[in-house]
Amino acid sequence: MAPTKNAANESLNSAKGRKRKHSSTKVDNIDEERYEVEQIVSHKISKGRVSRYLVKWKDYSSETNTWEPITNLRDCLESVADYFHNLLYPNMDKNHYKSKKIALRKFLSEDIEFDLANFARIYFTDEGHTIPPVNEEDLENLLTCLAQIPPIGHDPKLINELKNSLIFKELLRRRTEQLNQLKQWEMDIQATCTDAATIKIVNSVDLEGPPLHFFYINSYIPGPDVVIPLEPPLGCECITCPKKKCCISQFGKTTYHEGLLKVPRGTPIYECNKSCRCGLDCPNRVLQRGRTVPVAIFRTKNGCGWGLRSMSTIKKGQFVVEYVGEVITNREAERRGQNYDKQGCTYLFDLDFNEKDGFPYSVDAAVYGNVSHFINHSCQPNLEVFAVWVDCLDPNIPRLGLFASKHIKENEELTFDYLCQPTKNIHSINENFKMKKEENFCKCGAPNCRKYLFF
Repeated sequence: MAPTKNAANESLNSAKGRKRKHSSTKVDNIDEERYEVEQIVSHKISKGRVSRYLVKWKDYSSETNTWEPITNLRDCLESVADYFHNLLYPNMDKNHYKSKKIALRKFLSEDIEFDLANFARIYFTDEGHTIPPVNEEDLENLLTCLAQIPPIGHDPKLINELKNSLIFKELLRRRTEQLNQLKQWEMDIQATCTDAATIKIVNSVDLEGPPLHFFYINSYIPGPDVVIPLEPPLGCECITCPKKKCCISQFGKTTYHEGLLKVPRGTPIYECNKSCRCGLDCPNRVLQRGRTVPVAIFRTKNGCGWGLRSMSTIKKGQFVVEYVGEVITNREAERRGQNYDKQGCTYLFDLDFNEKDGFPYSVDAAVYGNVSHFINHSCQPNLEVFAVWVDCLDPNIPRLGLFASKHIKENEELTFDYLCQPTKNIHSINENFKMKKEENFCKCGAPNCRKYLFF
């Protein structure tokens, strides 16, 4: 609060109260006069920096001049700038400072990536952001004034305020551009995806945009030297399944009950195919109907990059999504795997359900895939992988169905175990943990975490 006229000498001498350029205001129904800076007369330097300015107040004699810190002159920086201009460049036009203003803006805008990342975590939301608005006029005025004040007169708080304003401005620019890119990516995926359930893209963590080298597909595509036969040589004659001679009974007990998986882990699943007489509403056609669970591709907060979460509750045994990609030979998988190891990531899934050793094919979802491309590993997952045969009955090319292994809550992240089977000798593997590459360390955070992704 500015000093009143009755206490002018006492208040001015003690330099209490913030000085403003406004003429007067009312506080508690009492007229209160505020003081206007006429000019800065002199300055004091302490420890290599300006510590105080001698202020001449308008309509007051020089006897009432006071020494004020820069914090009391926050709204009078033009006077401080004029003082240094007259002191250093009295005969020079103020256009001289344009280059200094540009240089100051550039200096304060450099090396801000760390600050942008920190502010992104604070101000980004699933729907957008809460970035504080920046008044462009105030920003430009502050830049103009500080460009005219030599470094010894810069107040660290003002410099930090200016830098934060520039960061917020840049953050808002990048966030706006990012949201547009993510929305376009979401629309492109929705246009390509044949599943009925929606897909949402959410990043409330950082400024990462859509992946550059990823193409959305709905089913397997054959890689080099791979042929996927899609004409099943046999099918059931049922009009309404299941029957005694149905696909279900030929390969064991009933797989599904009311659309939910009812067989133990590791059980091969044979759904009715295009050679069967039954329709798509057959209870033995689940995976082939596609994903019915709405999902969100989201940016994780634990450093695992993109992840996938459910936008609705999922029952235990419910089909969630099919893992699709490029079907490649084992030899090609070995070649690509060496490159993926160097990058610290892999999307290779070995089709070793029929042959544990010497299996001929793998699925690579690195470049071509669906939303399952974004599912992260967990040592305590909520999804399990089952081999499912539909139209392709080649025992070495099953489809990969991800089913809920437990009840999954809305907005819960979807995960599966990248090893797909329990490890018997956890102790011996953990003994060699320090020899593992850092990129293979597990970040799932589960109580039973094995501390590694691959071995």
